[in-house]
Formats: sequence, C-alpha cells, structure tokens
Amino acid sequence: MPRALRRSPLEALVGNTPLVDVSQFSPQKGVRLLAKLEAFNPGGSVKDRPARAIVLAAARAKRLVQGATLVDATSGNTGIAYAMLGAAKGFRVRLFLPASASPERKRILRAYGAELVLTDAAEGSDGAIRAVRRHVATHPGVFYADQYSNPANPRSHYDTTAPEIWKQTRGRVTHFVAGLGTSGTLMGTGKRLRRFRAGLRLVAVQPDSPMHGLEGLKHMATAIRPAIFDPGFPDETLAVGTEAAQDYVRRLAREAGILERVPRRRRQVPLRAVLGREAVTLVLTKALVREIRVHAEEGYPNEVCGFMIGAWDGRSTERVARRVRRAPNTFDGSKRTRFVIHPRELMGLEDELEGTGEQILGFYHSHPDYPAAPSLFDQEHAWPWYSYIVVSVVRGKFGHATSWVLREDRSEFDEETLVVR
Repeated sequence: MPRALRRSPLEALVGNTPLVDVSQFSPQKGVRLLAKLEAFNPGGSVKDRPARAIVLAAARAKRLVQGATLVDATSGNTGIAYAMLGAAKGFRVRLFLPASASPERKRILRAYGAELVLTDAAEGSDGAIRAVRRHVATHPGVFYADQYSNPANPRSHYDTTAPEIWKQTRGRVTHFVAGLGTSGTLMGTGKRLRRFRAGLRLVAVQPDSPMHGLEGLKHMATAIRPAIFDPGFPDETLAVGTEAAQDYVRRLAREAGILERVPRRRRQVPLRAVLGREAVTLVLTKALVREIRVHAEEGYPNEVCGFMIGAWDGRSTERVARRVRRAPNTFDGSKRTRFVIHPRELMGLEDELEGTGEQILGFYHSHPDYPAAPSLFDQEHAWPWYSYIVVSVVRGKFGHATSWVLREDRSEFDEETLVVR
C-alpha cells in the first residue's frame, strides 16, 4: 500500500520573503523601486513556490507518494526546490537539465540526492524539455511535474507572491516586473495583482536573443512556449542583453549588498524568544468572546473569520483586544470552508487604524466540527506576528476557543495564554 508523503517543516518556510528598497537603481527620479528577495526561501530562489505547490497538489491527488519518482526539465532552481522537497518528504527526483548549468547548481542537486540527466548545452532548456518528454513516454510510472504546463505553477504565485507584495506595499504597487522563464511568476502574480488594482501595469522581461547566458529565462520567440504563458497578458515586454543583466547583478551586490546566490536562511528562532511572547497574554472581554461565538455559530457549517483590534506597545505583558470586526471569508467571490481574509480587507483596516493608536492584534476563525487547533492550511497561510483564536463549532454550537501564535520559522504554532475578563 503506497504511503503518503511525509510532512516537512520546510514547506512552511516557503514564501513571506522581504521586500527591499533599491530605488538607487531607478532610472527615473521620484520612482520608488522595490525588489523581492526570493533568496530567503529555503531552497534559495522563487522556484520554491511553484515546486511546493506542484508537489502538494500531486500528493493530494495521490500521484506522488513515498518512494515514487518525480521527473522534470529544469535550468537549476526549480530542480533544487524539487530535490530539497524530495529529500524532506520521501520521494525520488530525476532531473533533466542543460549540461551548461552552473557547477554550483549541479553540486547542490547532487547533495540533495537528485539524479541528473544532462542534455545538450547548445539546446538550452528546450533540449531538456524534449529529453524529459521522451523519457516520460517510455517510463509511465513516474510523475511528470511539467513546470512549464502545470497550473499549480502560476497558482502558487497567485496565492502567495501577489498577496505578499500587496500587503508589503500597503496596496500602493503600480507596476510589476518579472522575467520570463516558465512565466509562472508573471502570470500568477500579475493576475492576482490586477484583481487588487485594475490599472496595475505588468512588464515582462526576456533575453534579447536566442543565444544568451541568462539561466532560467527564455527568448519566447524562438523557444518552446510554456503552456501557462499568454503573450498578450503583459502590458509591455522588454528585451535585455546578457552583459547588461550581469552588470546589474554585480551592481546590486556591490552597491546594495544583494547577491542572489548567497545562501541565506531565516533565523530559526521562535517569535516568543524574540519578543518575549512566553510572558504575553491575549486578553478579551466576555462580550467580545460572545461576539465571536455568535459569529461562529451563525456561519456554521462554513468557517467564519474576523479581526481582533486593540493596542500593544511591544513591552506590556498583556495585549488587550478592544473590539472585534467580522470579515468576509471569501476567495474570488465564493464562500470558503477555510479561513481566508482578502488582502483588500486587511489593507483597508490597516489604513483605517493608522494614527488611531489601535492596531490589528490578530484574527479569529471557526473550525466547524473540528478541534480548536490550527490546521496545516492555517500554518501555511498565517503570519508569525499575529495572535490566532481558533473556535471549534460542534453541530452548530460553540465548543471551545484557544489562542495561538505561529513561530517565526513557521514550523508550528505555540498555544498562547488567553484570558477572558
């Protein structure tokens, strides 16, 4: 009997990467330029996002189980993410990549235990794609991840990258620029950002010729076009030369201290150790608990969610909620059985509270016919610096409420002291 893939704390470390100001490189005075540092992902690149989404989707569909083999074509970074997850979750990884891939990437892939099939360097990533397709045709038992066609690729950016950018810019982002490889980053992030801001401008960047030295990027006019790519989607497509791109990479390193391939990891320190959260309690009045209970019972059998609002100076041992506010538990206009607050709701409330002395202390949400403890979905979507009250509702009636805080390394939740007065 095939066994399901192991769960791994690495999954929760993907995403929530920092956004830094690099406006010194802006070509126009007064234009603020921000860069998303995807090297903070555990595998070191933005490709951790689609790789995780592809693997989890395949696991849910039972197409990928322990001991099974995942195969795909890669220029390196997605392969590193697959290999990392394979080692952590218990599946084999066989990767087809151009022989010209950097020695560093090959060493990392082999260190994770991936099997490498090197293809003709002159054919680039297209040669790797053709080779893996031939392989799959004669090895029907493998799972072909197919990052260039898999809808989980752009969906990962729709679900994670875009909401992060929207939140980090407080809804002020006006342009989004992304390179074209699989095109998943541009397609997924761009689609979601346009839902947030209809007039947002999308700019695609690709190499200026078929023969280039930009690993991971495609010259779309001469390459195998990814099935997930719509050439009419971006507002503008810019061509960049290899030398110019490499020059800017060097400038980023020397003038801003940003070097993509430098290994980086988040601090593996629980939030409570940083902020002394072991001594902090969340305080609610009986009236607020009653509001949450009524909301949870009214929403049954669907989940409901809302905000807890109050004040905390970062030093007091008590975080006191003064009021709660209901939030629509929706995603793309439909009700959800999972806790989802639209970023517009969050950003709107943050703007409303600015200068009032109040802030969002955390969220509450219900678990219909499920214990008052965070689920894996909660862990994947929560933010470490908030409190989370989880309310169980059993057959339509309030059962139990607990409060939790997600560790900074996103490995697990810790129960937080909840005081009701």
